[in-house]
Amino acid sequence: MEYILINSKYDNHKIDKNEFIFINTNNIILHENNNTQVLILEYTNFIKQILNSYKDEIDLINQFKLDFYRTCVFINGFQLTSHEYFINFFNKLLPNNKLNELLSICSQTGLSEAYIIVQKTLFNKNNNLIFSELIDKKKTRHKIKIKTYNNQISINILKKLRIVDPTNEISQNLYNVDINLNLIFNIDEYVTITYNMEHIKI
Repeated sequence: MEYILINSKYDNHKIDKNEFIFINTNNIILHENNNTQVLILEYTNFIKQILNSYKDEIDLINQFKLDFYRTCVFINGFQLTSHEYFINFFNKLLPNNKLNELLSICSQTGLSEAYIIVQKTLFNKNNNLIFSELIDKKKTRHKIKIKTYNNQISINILKKLRIVDPTNEISQNLYNVDINLNLIFNIDEYVTITYNMEHIKI
């Protein structure tokens, strides 16, 4: 998938001023400083890849149902406890094909491209590094926050992960990574994925 990487640099003397540089690359940049990196994904390709990972609509709905209970899902600030409420709520707002797109984004597949891009970077840098869940399971559940207003559906997906070197006797955490996906559904032509990279000093 083609994308643009935006590397955010912070001036130590002017911490409130961000300088953004657009870089064409296939890699997330790993270095020993905490940093923020942003991907801009073209929506049509993004959703096509996600939908192609399912055999059919039944497979998609079953996966959404499974993933829903491993996720904290909020609509307009209220946490949902039933996948059926989610489907029924948006079934009234969206045609079937757009509902399927929304369900796929709000399943684990919604962050699949974000995972793949980081893992490719790790393979290029060091075959031993892996991108994985946090040890503390309370922090690993990913959150989906949806707001509906003026016939718009705003989606924000957040998940905490880590980059690990498993080659030592005790696996060594190198980075904590917060992934943040943002999209105004059915309006935005691009999906924004932000990585907050926290380097763990050894």
